[in-house]
Amino acid sequence: MRCEDFVVEFLPAVKATIVRKLYNEYDLSQVNISEILGITQPAVSQYLSGARGEYPLDEKVEKTAKDVADEIYELYSNEELTLRDIDELLCKVCRKI
Repeated sequence: MRCEDFVVEFLPAVKATIVRKLYNEYDLSQVNISEILGITQPAVSQYLSGARGEYPLDEKVEKTAKDVADEIYELYSNEELTLRDIDELLCKVCRKI
């Protein structure tokens, strides 16, 4: 899949899955999540409310997105997370598609 196609069709739903997991399971604030993912706090709020990213994901892709959220949290909690890490982890989801 081309990156452009992934960004348009799937990235919002993948980000919504990651945001919900970081918020619900790791108890991170919307501000923390926005800083971690390099998005705005209002975007995080929209992902959480369902106003953004409500494209249905295949079961395997959703599981991969949740696993990516775990990896993001692990790197973040160890103060090792970079934006490059996030890009590479999102590529991992794209490859699953």
